[in-house]
Amino acid sequence: AADRDYTAVRTDAKPVDLTGAVAKIDETLGPNFLRRGNQIADDSVESELANVRRRLTNDQSMLTDFTAVQRVRGDLSDAIQVAERAGQHNRARLMGQVLREIDNAMETSSAGFKEANRRFAVRSRAIEAVDEGRTAAQRGRSEDVTADFGGRSQREQQAFRTGYVDPLIEGVQGGAVGVG
Repeated sequence: AADRDYTAVRTDAKPVDLTGAVAKIDETLGPNFLRRGNQIADDSVESELANVRRRLTNDQSMLTDFTAVQRVRGDLSDAIQVAERAGQHNRARLMGQVLREIDNAMETSSAGFKEANRRFAVRSRAIEAVDEGRTAAQRGRSEDVTADFGGRSQREQQAFRTGYVDPLIEGVQGGAVGVG
């Protein structure tokens, strides 16, 4: 469904203005980053953002093709998810600021991009609910789990339930080994 939504978005897109995204990167990196002549190694955030910046601009011209920008956006989104899973919350936060600027530029370029993003987020919440259910089964307080479960859509509840019972079934199956 996302492929269908985003394909339609690409067909009506105008050139993307990434001035805000590049400015956010420059603000995050600081004024001396691109001009520095020392041999001090970049930290992981600097390396990631400098790479994104190089993909958006060479300071002579800027990437404007919607489809190409969408690929850079996808790579940045993936890097943010990896950082979040690794517990690198500051890195994810700083890269997320740039991602929001890219999203804003793409929404300005294509009337359907914001709506496609909204639909994708709704669909993704059900997928994420599986992992959240698994986590709740392993270390959630029943009062909190019940409240969380009750606040979800029916689709999210089904996914949460699946994630919740899987570790319990695994535990029962693991306990049955050697019984006889």
